[in-house]
Amino acid sequence: MALTAVYSVMVVVLLLGAGALLHRRTLLVSYFDGENVTYDQLHRADGLVGTTVGLWLLLGITVFVLSIVWLYRAYRNITALHVSPMRTSAGWAIGAWFIPVANLMLVPRLILDTWRAADPAAAHNPEWQKLPRLGSVVVWWSLLAAGALANRIGNLQTLREPEGAKSHELWLIASHLLYVVAAVLAITSIRAVAARQHRRAEQQGAADGAHDHP
Repeated sequence: MALTAVYSVMVVVLLLGAGALLHRRTLLVSYFDGENVTYDQLHRADGLVGTTVGLWLLLGITVFVLSIVWLYRAYRNITALHVSPMRTSAGWAIGAWFIPVANLMLVPRLILDTWRAADPAAAHNPEWQKLPRLGSVVVWWSLLAAGALANRIGNLQTLREPEGAKSHELWLIASHLLYVVAAVLAITSIRAVAARQHRRAEQQGAADGAHDHP
């Protein structure tokens, strides 16, 4: 699947980015401690961080687009599984991504719907939305929010003071590592939903075939 493949590349880039940030912080600490750190060293460290950030942003845009396509298709699959009532129309699987802040709650809820709807107990069950959820989805989106918060806090630190510069790097490293774990959980969750929907579709097809050919 293209989405999980891009997520896998993103994990590598985020880890490289965390390493680049750690390297830059080490140089900054040495510089503020009066050790012999040249401008060229700091410039190269900045360039390395900038490269990883640029790659991460490019991958982030790609993941965003592919995630919208994936969720729309997965949510639309619910209608073929004899599950009702629907929480919302399939169009919300696209629109929910574009609502600031609220998307952190709406999107994972829709993803959880695709998981619950593929539960064999969901067919013809009006309370299917109360079926057990996929815990990795909740942790995935919680870590995304935590990573964004850590990134925001890091960027609020002043770079003109030694402690602010050191703190800035630590917060950004923490943000990268949170995003790494979130990406791994995203891969796990997406594969789990896809596999469960596939199994449920096969079961549904067998049941429909049995009804057609008694």
